[in-house]
Amino acid sequence: MTFRKNWFSCILWAFYAVCACAGFVYVMFCVLERTPLADFAAQIGIVCLSVVLAAGIFLLCRRFVQAKQTSVSSTERLVWEAFLAILLLGAGLMLRICFIGNGGEEAAYYETARVTGESIAPIAHGAQYFYVLLLRGLFFFSGNHFGAGILLQIVLQMLATVVWYFAVRRICGSAASIILLSGIMLFPACIKESLLYSPKMLYLLLYGILLCMVGRLLKRQRENRPLKWYAVLQTAVTGAGIGFLSYLDVSGLTLLLPAAFLFSVQRTTEKEAPLKKNAGRLFVQAGTVLGAFFAAAVLSVYVDALQSGNSVQKVFETWLTLFAPKAQGSGMFSGIFTGMTLMELGITAAIAFLLLLGIPAFFAVRRTESQLLWFVLAAALALICGMHFQTKGMTADYLLLTVLLVLAGAGMQSLLRKAEEVLPQEAHAEEPPMENPIMEEPIMEEPIMEEPREVQKKVKYIENPLPLPKKHVKKTMGYQKEVSSEKMGYDIEVPETDDFDI
Repeated sequence: MTFRKNWFSCILWAFYAVCACAGFVYVMFCVLERTPLADFAAQIGIVCLSVVLAAGIFLLCRRFVQAKQTSVSSTERLVWEAFLAILLLGAGLMLRICFIGNGGEEAAYYETARVTGESIAPIAHGAQYFYVLLLRGLFFFSGNHFGAGILLQIVLQMLATVVWYFAVRRICGSAASIILLSGIMLFPACIKESLLYSPKMLYLLLYGILLCMVGRLLKRQRENRPLKWYAVLQTAVTGAGIGFLSYLDVSGLTLLLPAAFLFSVQRTTEKEAPLKKNAGRLFVQAGTVLGAFFAAAVLSVYVDALQSGNSVQKVFETWLTLFAPKAQGSGMFSGIFTGMTLMELGITAAIAFLLLLGIPAFFAVRRTESQLLWFVLAAALALICGMHFQTKGMTADYLLLTVLLVLAGAGMQSLLRKAEEVLPQEAHAEEPPMENPIMEEPIMEEPIMEEPREVQKKVKYIENPLPLPKKHVKKTMGYQKEVSSEKMGYDIEVPETDDFDI
C-alpha cells in the first residue's frame, strides 16, 4: 500500500528524521554507558561513525537494487516468504516453551481470576476486566493452575503476531511483515511479555484484527472498488470496533489515524475514476467509520452504566479520570531503558539503526511513500506512553514496540524498492491497446542518418504487386490437353519368335 507525497508528507518526514536521529543517538549512548568505554569523545566518535555507516549502507543497497537485473517470480517469492514465516514462528514458539518456567504476572490477575465461588469484583479498566473474565473462563475448565494462564498468554501472542503479520503485509508489504515477525519472535523483551499475566496480548490481538479491517478500507479505496452493501457493513463494523476498543483502553483511539490515511491513498491506475465518484466513496467510508465509532463508544459507556448500576455521566467521568495524563515535563520518558539488559539494549540499537535507514529511504520512490502511517501511529503511542495516559497494569509500551518494528520494516521496504518500480496493476492499466493488424496496414519506421535537429522520415512501403496464392483453393496437378484412353497405350508387343535377346 502506497500513499501520495505532498507538502504535509514532507513536514511529517522532517519530524520523523529528527525523532529517528535523536532516538538513535540516545539509544547508542545508553549502550555505550554499559561498556568499559568511558571517554565521552570516543562515544561521540562511535555515534558519528554509526551515522556515516548508515549512509554508506543505504547507498550500497540502493546501488544493488538498481543494478539487479533478474527478478524473482511471485510464486518463488511467496514460497520463500512462507518458509521464513513458518521458521520464525516455530523458533519463537520453541523459545517460549523453553522459558515457560520464568512466567509471572504484572498484577494480581491470577488471584482475581481464580475460581473460588465468588463473582469477579468490578474493575474500572475495561481491558483488564475482560482479561480477568477470560482467565476465569479458562480456570473454570482447567482448574486454578498458574501455568494455564501462561499458556494462554503464549497462545494470545502467537495469534496476535499472525494477525499483525497479515495486516502489515496488506498495508505495507512482505519485507515489513517479515521484519515484524522476526522482532516479535526473537526479541527477548517480546518473549518476556508472553510469559506474564497481562491484558496486553489480548488487546494486541483485538488491535491487530481491527488493523486488518482498516487495511481492507485502504485497499478498497486504492482499487476504486464499488461500495456495495456488504462493504458499507464492513466499514461500519470497523468503526464500531474502534469505538469499543477505545472504551477498553485509550490506545484504541490511535486506530483512527490509519483510517485517516484514506485521504492520501495512491490509486492503482493513473486513469482515475471521476472526481465525484472517488470523493463519494472516500467520504462515505470516512463518515461511516466516524459515525459507527461514536455510536459504539456511547453504547459501551451506556452498557457499562447498566451493568455497574452507575449513571452514564459517572462512568464517563471515571473513564476520563482513568486515562488522564499522569506525567509532565522531564518525567515523560525517564527510565525508559532502565530495566533492559545489555543484549536487549543492543537489539534496540539495531532497531533504531533500521529507523535511521528509513530517513533517506523516504526518497527512494519519487511520488509515493509507505512509512508515514506507521510513524504517525508510533508518535501517538509514544505520547500516550510518555504522558502516562494509561494505568499501571495496562501500558502501551509493548504496542509501541510492535509499531516501531513495523516502522523499521516499512523503511526497509522502501529501501529495497526500485525507483522506477510500477505496481502490476498500474503496468496493466497503462499498457496501450493493441491495434488490429488486419484492419490497418503495417507502417514500418526506418531510421535515416540525417543532420541533427532534423526529423526522421517515415517510409511507407507499397503492397506486394505479385499475385499471392489463394489459401482457400486446393492445389492439384493437371494437364492442359486431355488424352483419350485409346491413345494411352505405351506397351510394345513383342512376337514370340523374336530373338533379340540371343
